[in-house]
Amino acid sequence: MPLSRHLDKVLDVHNPFLPSAVEILEGMDEAFYAIDRDWHFIYINPGAEDFWGRRREDLLGRSMLQAFPSFPGSTAHAAHVGAMTSGQRCRVETISTVTGTPVELHLRPASWGMAVFFRDISERIRTERALRERSELMNLAEQTAEIGVWDIDMDAGVVRGTPQFFRIMGLEPSDKPVPLEVMRALRHPDDRERVVNRFKEALQEGNDGYESEYRITRPSDGQVRWIFGRGRVIRDIDGHVIRYAGVDLDITERKRAEEAASRLVSIVESSDDAILSKDLNGIINSWNDGAKRLYGYAAEEIIGQPVTVLIPEDRRDEEPAIMERIARGERVHHYETVRRHKDGSLVEISLSVSPIRDAGGRLVGASKIARDISQRRRAEEHERLLLREMNHRIKNLFAVASGVVTLSTGSAASAPELAEMIRDRLGALARAHALTLPEITGTGARIERSTTLSALVRAVLSPYVGDWKDGSGMTASGPEVPIGAKTASNFALLLYEFATNAAKYGALSSTKGRVSVEWAVDNGELRLVWRERGGPTLPHAPDFKGFGSRFSETIVADFRGRLLRDWAREGLTIRLSMPVETLAR
Repeated sequence: MPLSRHLDKVLDVHNPFLPSAVEILEGMDEAFYAIDRDWHFIYINPGAEDFWGRRREDLLGRSMLQAFPSFPGSTAHAAHVGAMTSGQRCRVETISTVTGTPVELHLRPASWGMAVFFRDISERIRTERALRERSELMNLAEQTAEIGVWDIDMDAGVVRGTPQFFRIMGLEPSDKPVPLEVMRALRHPDDRERVVNRFKEALQEGNDGYESEYRITRPSDGQVRWIFGRGRVIRDIDGHVIRYAGVDLDITERKRAEEAASRLVSIVESSDDAILSKDLNGIINSWNDGAKRLYGYAAEEIIGQPVTVLIPEDRRDEEPAIMERIARGERVHHYETVRRHKDGSLVEISLSVSPIRDAGGRLVGASKIARDISQRRRAEEHERLLLREMNHRIKNLFAVASGVVTLSTGSAASAPELAEMIRDRLGALARAHALTLPEITGTGARIERSTTLSALVRAVLSPYVGDWKDGSGMTASGPEVPIGAKTASNFALLLYEFATNAAKYGALSSTKGRVSVEWAVDNGELRLVWRERGGPTLPHAPDFKGFGSRFSETIVADFRGRLLRDWAREGLTIRLSMPVETLAR
């Protein structure tokens, strides 16, 4: 199992930036290892190698119970079993069955096994014992290279400490005591009250020992450093507090590592993009919330599964090609493809892929960032459709204008009358178009308009019939059916298509032609019949569908309706049906 996947599981960090986590664990002094639920080692850091005196290459993949025969039945073993069974984190102090030295274990169970931080606490135990006698405490402190030991004399109001303690605090080592107020002034202003309150709480709870983490500003270089302090109250024979003694440790680097890891997790988890990582075998080993939103799988469902779960059958050849590029050290940027959602639907995405390398620079997997581009694709398709429609409309405008002139010429008695008739009909066409447009206010706000089917039919067809008098060539009849603002435009375009085709090829292209539009509502369904008579004889149905016909069918499908055309010799009949509720949207 690749190292990156081990650490991903150990740290519960579902992001593609695992090399940073590897560097942290590989470089820390504290010992760390991880086992699966069958007790097999899946990761060991250099600190654990040094502590045990064993090479991790000899231990990885082996059972911990077999690698360390004295471990089964020990206190540490019982703690491991208890934590794994309960699923609760715990801290245990015991004796190492490998080295025989006191150790402090921090057990962190997970669904896949256990992560364990541990350290030799021999020095700490010796220090705590030495606190009982000042002379022993100071002798031991001088031998402790990384821990600063201090002693506060409350009666004198001074602090004594080892050279290492003063160096940690950014002061020159001194055998002379330092005023207590000087030491308190080193604490960061935001932490002073908190440290005091923590100490008071410990005393109120009956605890003479306490721990705290706080910041100081070192006077030697002005740096802000994080300190871990562990102290104990020393009382006189009557129980009065006379001294405090304890140890301090500079934990700034550990805090920085924690903050860096936290920032990485926060960035990944808060990203709107889907971010995942996989090993060289194609197994998914990290998954953020963006991936859950895009693909539908929760992290616990998908981690450990092959990435091919997300790839449609006809796209499987993409993955090897991408990994070949990654193996050459390349990055794949904005590769547009299709992936499969948990519900089986297809999602159009833009994919970026980057290599993941371990601390040694070896390729161990790949991180993937995916963005849903379905909406963008739909917008592009809509834009193309609008451009085609605009081109179609421009051509039709000339055809409609020509038809209006032809119809007007046959009924006009003079040139002025012809001009007025053409002007009126073109004006009616403009009014029909305006009926379907939203109103835009002075502030740019869009106000949608609603209308009725009768008003819409008369507005759209009025350029061809004038004032709808008997014998005008068109009739329209039916009940009042409300049409919502969002659907009025599309329905008007549908009627406009019918009328335009009639003016170009059908009944309205002849002065003797007649068109009737009739509609009724039956069981919640609109049934409309467009019937043309008196126009050119139709020998047969057209051999192909033009853009107008396809566009009409697209609109009807959007209304969840049906459209039938009957190309009879005496004229075209169109039967349209759709749910009334779709018109009210």
